[in-house]
Amino acid sequence: MSLGRCGFRMLRFSTVFALLVIGLPAAAQEGRNDFPHIIPRDWTLLPPKSNEWRAVSPRRDAWLSLYATPVEGSVSSHLRAWGVNAGDRVTFQRQGRGWIVVSGSTAEDRIFYRKTMLACEGRKWHNLAFEYPASDKRAIDEFVTRASYALAAYNQAGC
Repeated sequence: MSLGRCGFRMLRFSTVFALLVIGLPAAAQEGRNDFPHIIPRDWTLLPPKSNEWRAVSPRRDAWLSLYATPVEGSVSSHLRAWGVNAGDRVTFQRQGRGWIVVSGSTAEDRIFYRKTMLACEGRKWHNLAFEYPASDKRAIDEFVTRASYALAAYNQAGC
């Protein structure tokens, strides 16, 4: 079975995502240089912020952000308020116990996908956000799906 170029990129991005969630931001900040070598060659990993990793496409018109935030206030109020910005047109929204996914398009004809999940036994939110041109939807959809599943698989990472 051949993955093809797009499938290989998606598989590599899934690996990147999994490693991000399990704590590579801390490892990179401690001086290890292994993280940049595993992202797709044509994407750029931006310098990490204290709680966020961001990677951008070669044209810098698509990005992935992974970050964690502490739980403050009630879970239900966080889930009600999370994921929709002014001007967003929501086309998909699903919510479960301790998580929500919101997707749609922006006023600039870009697609967004945002997911937050309660993690670390209720002490943190693990967050995932993608944004990319609508014209790239077919190319990025599989990556979005894999990243979303990986977020759930690593709910105890970085705790």
